[in-house]
Amino acid sequence: MQKVKTVAELKRALTVGRKIEMVKYNGGLPSEKIRGVGTVTKVQTNGVYIDRGHGNSYLDFPKAANFTPSIETPGNFEISTPGNYPITLEYRLID
Repeated sequence: MQKVKTVAELKRALTVGRKIEMVKYNGGLPSEKIRGVGTVTKVQTNGVYIDRGHGNSYLDFPKAANFTPSIETPGNFEISTPGNYPITLEYRLID
């Protein structure tokens, strides 16, 4: 399992064909649509497209202030989006 500690490491790790899994959505299990292992299908400078078998979803690269390596599970990382409706997503890279 690859560990990422910074946004720069995350950007280097997310290449086409890389497997990534969302493990938590706001502290709980993600919905069926976004749960499970997905494959990176396209990389852009500001994010990546992930295919989970029923179409692509988009993951923006976070700002450094919104990126945190997971304390509970080494190897996972958290992305938070602040604002009126804050969201915290936890992912892990699949080797």
